[in-house]
Amino acid sequence: MKLKQLVLGVALNLALFSTAAHADIILQSQKAGGNVCDNIPGAWSGTGTVSATILFKFTCVYHGTGIVIPKSTPNSYDFKMSLQKTSGLCPASKEVVLPGFCDPVAGRLVLDSQDVHLTGMISPDGKLVDRITGKIAMTVLNQTINADVEKMELHKQ
Repeated sequence: MKLKQLVLGVALNLALFSTAAHADIILQSQKAGGNVCDNIPGAWSGTGTVSATILFKFTCVYHGTGIVIPKSTPNSYDFKMSLQKTSGLCPASKEVVLPGFCDPVAGRLVLDSQDVHLTGMISPDGKLVDRITGKIAMTVLNQTINADVEKMELHKQ
């Protein structure tokens, strides 16, 4: 039984933190223009849920914190994020740095990601990101696993 648990634990770690095909994270404001991009830099935090099926369905909850640092090009940023698991049979943590660009005319923020495709809404003032959903598609032990990202929300601090 311990060997089975170990194999399952390794499979879950590989499933959640392996790299899939290139994808993006796209956050769209309901209102184009305005100051969506003005408030992106700074500290952020939030929570999110990931679920997938590997032998059985599992769900994990993560708490994330991050800082958005402006780059020299206008409306370009580096998003440094730290994710910590709060419940579930998933990897304990993940650190990522994603480059991104905010289009103030379209009211759209796009993050360049190698392993996830997410969409969500960003508030017109750029201080709340919610309704984030998407998929993480990856191969684990020669099987394609589709993990769902749901109930994710981020707040500007």
